[in-house]
Amino acid sequence: MRHSKIKQLWNDKQFMTELKFIDLRNSLNFMETPDFSRVPNLEHLRLSGCKSPVKVHPSLGQLKELIEVYLDGCENLEILPEKLETNSLMKLDLSGCGKVAVLLEFGKGMKKLSYLDPRNTAIRTLPVSLGSLMGLGYLDLQCCEILNLDEFLKTHITRQIAGLNVTSLTELYLKWCGINDGSIPDDFHSLSSLIVLDLLGNDFVNLPNACFFGLSRLVFLNMTISLFQCRGRTKYVIPYDEEEEAAV
Repeated sequence: MRHSKIKQLWNDKQFMTELKFIDLRNSLNFMETPDFSRVPNLEHLRLSGCKSPVKVHPSLGQLKELIEVYLDGCENLEILPEKLETNSLMKLDLSGCGKVAVLLEFGKGMKKLSYLDPRNTAIRTLPVSLGSLMGLGYLDLQCCEILNLDEFLKTHITRQIAGLNVTSLTELYLKWCGINDGSIPDDFHSLSSLIVLDLLGNDFVNLPNACFFGLSRLVFLNMTISLFQCRGRTKYVIPYDEEEEAAV
């Protein structure tokens, strides 16, 4: 039912045990998410581009069969379930939910979540339970002005993530996060599986000598600086000169 004019799905009296897939992408009239306890076997929820919902029903966090949730582009969404206890979940996309200020907590058994994308949200702090995501492979915090980012980088990554076995992380995007010299850990050795590290558009000038020690699998490292506006903040930098590169 993509691009539909539907406003709501069902009332509280309906119970659908066979329903596994809900796709309402870009349904601009869709007003609110239903009570998901009525669809206990739901596996796929796609609400990308639904601009009216303000709140996700808390029952979503209790679905035991849920595999993927797409809420990207839900511009007016503000409130998520307090906690996800969905051990089957593999992908959660919150990108572009500019009014979401609190990232939900994650249950200890969520070992399958491999993709987490909260970029371009209003999230300011990262929950401690993020470190329990032992299967996390992709994390994108682009343009999230995280208040505890220094702690996340220095403590969460080098100690907490290592201690909780999130060495599965292969892609880490920290573009335009306001990272300065004091925010970079002495080393990223605990992220030994890292293939992509994107630090574009940050404020650091110097890096610890051994900060990339142990990243033997790293293929892509981006610290490019360019002119870019992100969440009302403009960066003035020296652009990459392709002509000069070609002349060498």
